[in-house]
Amino acid sequence: MGQTFTWTVKPLSKFHLAILFPKTPFSLHGFMGSQDDASQGKIGGKITATVGAYKYWVVVHDGATGKTYTHDPKIIVGRGFDAEEEIDFALDDLKVADEKLSRQPELQERIRTVENELKQIVRQLKSK
Repeated sequence: MGQTFTWTVKPLSKFHLAILFPKTPFSLHGFMGSQDDASQGKIGGKITATVGAYKYWVVVHDGATGKTYTHDPKIIVGRGFDAEEEIDFALDDLKVADEKLSRQPELQERIRTVENELKQIVRQLKSK
């Protein structure tokens, strides 16, 4: 909490950037700007949340090529180094990967195997 977080786009030299949060760790639900704003640290803000994982969407328009790129990362605020928390975050990531691999059943099966093993570890940790 209180840390300032800013975005820029590399290696693009001419771009427009939009970042949108459905649930936000900032006082705003979105940030927008260009390469000029990013170079001045104007795309971002101070984190006001104390803990949580916050998914968001990034849309970048490359001014040189006219192409648009998207991504859906997440910011984790107040993340400790507790083994159970790390496993919970890993399980979240595995669920997302599983959804994206609907056309690759062999990879989905491997992900589900890892997910089941992690769940067993969580149960063992919680029982101690």
